[in-house]
Amino acid sequence: MKNNFLLFIIFIISLLLFNSNCSKEKTELDLIKDNLKRIAKNAENKNIDDFLLYISENYKDSKGRKKDDIRPIIETYINKYKGIVVNILEVRAIEIKPLEALIETDVALSSGIARALRKVTNISSRYYQFQVKLVKESTIWMLVSVEWKYISKSELSDESLNILSNILD
Repeated sequence: MKNNFLLFIIFIISLLLFNSNCSKEKTELDLIKDNLKRIAKNAENKNIDDFLLYISENYKDSKGRKKDDIRPIIETYINKYKGIVVNILEVRAIEIKPLEALIETDVALSSGIARALRKVTNISSRYYQFQVKLVKESTIWMLVSVEWKYISKSELSDESLNILSNILD
């Protein structure tokens, strides 16, 4: 069950990576960051269809699950966890090529009652670090692989702690 919850979190992140902004003024990492914010909002609003739009047909996670295995897992967790709040912290580019990207990001995730209060105060967050591989299909960054791990607050990067501090202010 825990692994499925982590997979749900992965898809929140993956949707955040969708590249719908074609602005030439922004870098690819800027576009990825912008989309992380959009996808976090979709996750908080429980928009499952948007999750699935940005997962490559070639997706395969570390458990061997493919794109077709995703919907029931996401539906289970969206229905089980009420008041989901996703705070994207630091997003680091490990490598960005014209058609491939590897990023690492820290995320504070919480769920439960009093969503608005948790959004502001970050009460009861769990922290995760994701390493996400993407491919650019047409103009869209699509998720093809994700690795993740639970981390403690003390393991967050300095930049992530800074962002978290700004959320709490």
